[in-house]
Amino acid sequence: MLILALDTCDVRGSVAILRDESLLQVAAHTTNEDYSSWLLPSVTAVLTSAGLTLRDIDLYAVAAGPGSFTGVRVGLTTVKAWSEVYGRRIASVSLDRTVRIWDARPWTPRLRLQYEARNFIGLLYAKVGDRGELIRRIEQDTSLGSELRQEALEMTRHWQEDAR
Repeated sequence: MLILALDTCDVRGSVAILRDESLLQVAAHTTNEDYSSWLLPSVTAVLTSAGLTLRDIDLYAVAAGPGSFTGVRVGLTTVKAWSEVYGRRIASVSLDRTVRIWDARPWTPRLRLQYEARNFIGLLYAKVGDRGELIRRIEQDTSLGSELRQEALEMTRHWQEDAR
């Protein structure tokens, strides 16, 4: 399976092509150039280096945050357009380690819990803007069930560790 993966969530983004689990090509975002102007030429470059076109790709993987609103939007919008044009699936990869492949597969209870926790974290973080405050609010929120609270706290702690 050929996968085109994009991460435009923060300044350290990249574009990569993988065949199954093997990395074929990668381009790292190492400039101050906006993703809106950097992304498509970089995708073209890695595809050309690998002797591929967008039509050859089986799956588009995209980092879906947390991250800068504009960066996340550029990546998501780009793969959504390609998915519509070429009829391929999208794997949305959350930087808090939650993955959901957007197709007809049923959700497991664990996957639903992770999805709900990720959404809760994203909405709350947009309001508070600080990781320490985010953890405090999750710990104090009485509307959350214990499993959802625990999952949200675990994801947030991993997010803190990854940010260091």
